[in-house]
Amino acid sequence: MQKHLCILALALLAFAIPVVAKTPDGQTPSQETICDSYSGAAFGLCNAYCEAMDCESPAPHASATACSKVGSHFQRLTGADLPCNASCPCTALPLFAAFVDGSEAIAECVSGGGMANVSNAAGDFVSVTEDLTCFQSTLPTVINLTQNEADSCRQLLRDASAEQNVVCTQPE
Repeated sequence: MQKHLCILALALLAFAIPVVAKTPDGQTPSQETICDSYSGAAFGLCNAYCEAMDCESPAPHASATACSKVGSHFQRLTGADLPCNASCPCTALPLFAAFVDGSEAIAECVSGGGMANVSNAAGDFVSVTEDLTCFQSTLPTVINLTQNEADSCRQLLRDASAEQNVVCTQPE
């Protein structure tokens, strides 16, 4: 069964390869990391759905049938929803929301190893941690996350940084 899922994921990726340089969200799969918490067939299916085919976007690079099949196989294999379909509760934090909507300038982004921190020029920051929480430096609120929510929130911060031409660096 797992062999068939790998073959399906590879076939779908092969179909998407000619278009990955210009995916609907403007990022190639090599720039996106939302599927990095998965391995093997689960990673391949997640990568195909979320990154190569951009099934969660308003203009996916695959048919609804292809997206549905890949999503169903991923859910059957992992028992989880796809991380790119997860919402991000961290948007309830005002600074997080301002970074994501572009109303607050991002000065620095540090992302990797299961965490993401984005800060402004004043040093105020939001963080999504390896411990599956997010918080804003200027508020006492801590929001607990599922793995998929954390992946989604980290991706939102990376995307917001990329939109502002801020390169995310790896943590030291």
